[in-house]
Amino acid sequence: MNEQENDLRQESDWPSVDLAYEFVAPSYDWIQRRFESVERRIQTFLAFTATLTLGLPALVIAIEKDADFISVWFIVAMASAVLTLALGIVAKLISGNSGIWFLSPASLYEGSLHYTELEFKKNAIHWAGQHFDANVSLINKMGRILTGMICLFSIEVVLLLIWAVLSLA
Repeated sequence: MNEQENDLRQESDWPSVDLAYEFVAPSYDWIQRRFESVERRIQTFLAFTATLTLGLPALVIAIEKDADFISVWFIVAMASAVLTLALGIVAKLISGNSGIWFLSPASLYEGSLHYTELEFKKNAIHWAGQHFDANVSLINKMGRILTGMICLFSIEVVLLLIWAVLSLA
């Protein structure tokens, strides 16, 4: 069987390769947007947490000079804040170290230029799927970390409010 007959046989075995290949480039765009979105939410939440963590005690001090900073409520609230901020930093480190996966033009050059167009498209679809799955896993991990941050922050807010009410009473 010559190469042309082999290509025709493969095309009949894989009739939707061209259609699936159209999703390769957009799949990287979709994942990039999702990644940037969760990363922005984490960054925004870090800033919001730091602002409230520093702002509420400053407000209480402005109203009541003798606020009790050795109160269990305040100490546990601050510990919760530290954990929230630490989780945010971990999320930033994970996203920075892992990053999202893309098809590398260098690896395409080094290992894929000898393929026929059909084989190249099939391989690109395969690798885009592998990268998509790895990227979704990273984004989901960052989302779980953000959920943990929100839970810890909620605890911090409740504890700070209890502390503020008791300090101002």
